[in-house]
Amino acid sequence: MKNLFDLLEKAAKQSPKKIAIISEDRIYTYEEYYKYSLSMARYISANFHEKSEPILVLVNDSEYELFAFLGILATGRMYIPISSTYKIEDIRKIKEKIGASLLLDEAKIREILGEEWEEKVSINSNLNPSTSLVTIRESNSSDEPAFAMMTSASTGEAKLCLKTHRSILDMCEVFNESFDFSSEDIFINITSFAFDTSLKSIYLALYNTATLLLINPRDFTTPKKLIDTVNKHGGNILFSSVFAMNLLEKFKAFSYKSMPSLNKVLFSGEKIPAKTLKYWQENIPVTYVNLYAPTEYSFNLTYHIIKSDENYDNIPIGKAFKGSDILIVDEELNEVKQGELLISGLGLAKGYLADEAKTREKFIRLGDKIYYLTGDYAYLGDDGNYYFLGRKDNQIKHYGYRIELEEIELVLSDLADIEEVACIYDENRKEILAIINTDLSETELRTQVSRILPKYKQPKKLLKSDNLPRTINGKIDRKKLKERYIK
Repeated sequence: MKNLFDLLEKAAKQSPKKIAIISEDRIYTYEEYYKYSLSMARYISANFHEKSEPILVLVNDSEYELFAFLGILATGRMYIPISSTYKIEDIRKIKEKIGASLLLDEAKIREILGEEWEEKVSINSNLNPSTSLVTIRESNSSDEPAFAMMTSASTGEAKLCLKTHRSILDMCEVFNESFDFSSEDIFINITSFAFDTSLKSIYLALYNTATLLLINPRDFTTPKKLIDTVNKHGGNILFSSVFAMNLLEKFKAFSYKSMPSLNKVLFSGEKIPAKTLKYWQENIPVTYVNLYAPTEYSFNLTYHIIKSDENYDNIPIGKAFKGSDILIVDEELNEVKQGELLISGLGLAKGYLADEAKTREKFIRLGDKIYYLTGDYAYLGDDGNYYFLGRKDNQIKHYGYRIELEEIELVLSDLADIEEVACIYDENRKEILAIINTDLSETELRTQVSRILPKYKQPKKLLKSDNLPRTINGKIDRKKLKERYIK
């Protein structure tokens, strides 16, 4: 296979009546999934002739965007999913930067797939696409980009990371070998299509001719609805961000009901607080897997299956997946046991769209391989597992000590009365600031902090906030925090 659309075409021909998508509004078979996607492909081919232009898709996290994604891939083009929460001015800047002329949103996709267009491409028509579309796909290389995903921009400017067809196909195979996925699985997607976590649910479902259960991320504000939907349809595989798991723990969602159909929860995005993981395990006793990778690597680079006797204070990011390569280096790129992670392998991105300078800076050649400089600090343990220490941007020198701000955050976040916490460093005043969402008074906070942290790690200022800013990817926006609290 060269093109990810081939997965859908194969599934539609082999299992046309198999349930492919369960959305809030209706259920779609693989035949319907294929037909709607093919309708999008024919519309795009008929109306937009510049094949090299990427197509922006404004996502509202409905099945209609999936039809657009696969339709775009069928034409040999690449798509860029952009959250509908983005400001219009930001979207305009992205369009100008990458030279895109077409932007699709749910309303436009619905219009294309409406009655007038269905008369031309009926759901009941022959399953073979037009010869021109087949020719286009066959002439493409699997190493061409399928889409570009937005990086989190938690410490700087967001970038568009190029993912190839081959990297996704290869990582689907690797994940299948590692976790024994099958056509009987129902993959639950609770992540916005604008975030790379969603890629695993979308494409592993296609790869296995399995079912994709769509739950809109907005349903986190009504966890009862989310739980009822999973239970109604028997969803059993959940790829989740740690942020999403934190929210359900915060709402004590499982006091309503458990989710007995689940058998695997695979999480990623940031270090998981011990109290969050314990809450999930106590209420949903299934297999839990800690996954790690930056956006610049398709799916994930490492994994660790949580053990019954896990050390919750220091959960490893684990061992590398098959076909993934990891180096730990110092500032001179010499290999060391503790330092910055350099990564390569089957899932490595091709660089950044419309940003050659940043691509050259971050994707470097060592020997016969291209490696990505992650900016993440880690060490290799005696047990053969990799352990994440924190972001290079968040490592500070304070009172003569080298400190990872994430370590302080993780310790504080495990306190019972703290909802979430972020730490930043004021370079001018040489002060650690902790911004905390809690009902505790400052005096109560100071008492607890002095009890659990050594003096050199204790924040100088404990600032209360019930609304920590987040990036579009759900991560705490440290750049905005510094703008807000450091003068």
